[in-house]
Amino acid sequence: MLHLVTLGWHVEVALPAHALQGTPLGAAMAPLFPQARHLMFGFGLRRYFAHPDPGLPELLSGLAPGPGAIRVIGLHRPPPELFGAGSVVALPVTEAGLADLARFLWDELDRDAHGRPRRVVTDPGVRGAFFEATARYDLGYTSNTWAVLALRQAGLPVDPAGVVLASQAVARARAAAARVA
Repeated sequence: MLHLVTLGWHVEVALPAHALQGTPLGAAMAPLFPQARHLMFGFGLRRYFAHPDPGLPELLSGLAPGPGAIRVIGLHRPPPELFGAGSVVALPVTEAGLADLARFLWDELDRDAHGRPRRVVTDPGVRGAFFEATARYDLGYTSNTWAVLALRQAGLPVDPAGVVLASQAVARARAAAARVA
């Protein structure tokens, strides 16, 4: 089971940690989140997303394109328990879909010459681990666009075209969940 989690204006994708076993992504994340049952991935504008306390200057910086970042958070309980059923869309996917999603997420991480994801240095108060993304953020390719693209990579019947807002991402995820149920 895959989950789309809405965090207000932003959505992220959570999948079971065991789905990443035996993958390069799993090997890179396991030491960072050894007790996690689920890993949640999100994309955003690096200078805003990885800021410990983003204010108006960081918010306004989102109007200009810039380097992206991928945030990973380890979850010890299922997303519906942590965020509430109203903030989570459960999406059934196949093992092949989870494998395709793991490849997509791995490909979205910029890596160094040794093949390791490049960490973004953050203040201690920032939740999760941040990594440099291969994609750039802009108003036409937001965190919400990225999350719906991730769902499509997992084999779900969603179209990321035109998705900018979290509400659009959630609506497409709910429609996809209804179609595959």
